[in-house]
Order: sequence, then structure tokens, then C-alpha cells
Amino acid sequence: MLASMRKSRKKRNNSLEMELGAIILTAIVFLAAGIILFFMILYFPLSDFYKSASWESVPAEVTASKLAVKYDSGRRNNKVSYSIKIEYRYEFKGKICTGDRYDFFRSRNRYYTFGGLQMQQIVNHHPAGKKITCLVNPENPSESVISRELYYPALAFGIIPVTFLCIGISMVIYLILNLKRSKRK
Repeated sequence: MLASMRKSRKKRNNSLEMELGAIILTAIVFLAAGIILFFMILYFPLSDFYKSASWESVPAEVTASKLAVKYDSGRRNNKVSYSIKIEYRYEFKGKICTGDRYDFFRSRNRYYTFGGLQMQQIVNHHPAGKKITCLVNPENPSESVISRELYYPALAFGIIPVTFLCIGISMVIYLILNLKRSKRK
């Protein structure tokens, strides 16, 4: 009888250890994905946005302008993604520089499957040869941007990393509570 109880307890402990191991692995995956996506989707663009508040405004000239279109034919449907490609030239402290960043969200190979019409209007408003104003980082004159506008649809994607982080944190809390409970027994 005692031997069968020990076997039963050992089986339960092994089962619990396997369950906790799976939860730990899943929590790590969710936390890592959440952190990586947080930096890619929210932190880097918003950090650049806030840093650019102190950048200097200088005249510039558009040298090229187009709406970049990327086609992705997946299994179910064909997706079309868009990005703003505006190149410009400016002079900062006697040095001629070039830039290719319209804003911190919709340029530099950041493609979106939505907002194509609005992006086309922006491109149309910035034809080659147009005189514009850009913001230049005085500490790194090769870093510039045309618009400091926040692109809220891109920020809405911030819900993705927040969701991953919440799931990962919830799993960690569950593990802690479960470990405390199993130590009491």
C-alpha cells in the first residue's frame, strides 16, 4: 500500500514537473517575443520621434519620390503592402547630406497592408524637385526626417507586444503561485 502511494506521488510529481517545464518554456517564448516586438514596433520609432523634437529644421529638396509596393502571394490571398520612399538632399553646417526618411513609421522598409491611399497622397505631395523642410539631428547630421507626425495605425500594432508580455507575465505569476502552493504541501 505504501509503495503504491509513493509511486502515485512520484507520478504526480513527474507530471507536475513536466507541466511546469512546459509552462516555463512557453512563458519564455511569450516574454522574448513580447520584448522583441515591443522594441521593434513601439520603442525604436517612438524613441526617434521624441529625440527629434530637438532636431534643427533646415531647407531640403526632394530628389526622388515613390510609393513602394510589395506583393506577397500567400497561400490564401495576395497581400499588397506599402511604404513611403522619399529621398531628399539638404545642407547642414556646410555639408551636403541626403535623407530617405519621411517619418519614423512609414519609411525605411516599414511596409503596411493598410494606408496605401494616404501614403500615395503623401508621395504625390512630395514630387522630385520640390523644396521642403526636414529636421536634422545636430549630433549626427546624416540622420534626418521630413515629418514628426505620429502614425496611429502603426502604434495600434503595439497591442501585439503588450499582449505577448501580458501572457508571459501571467504565466510567470501562475508558476510562482503554483510553486508556493506545492511547497506548502
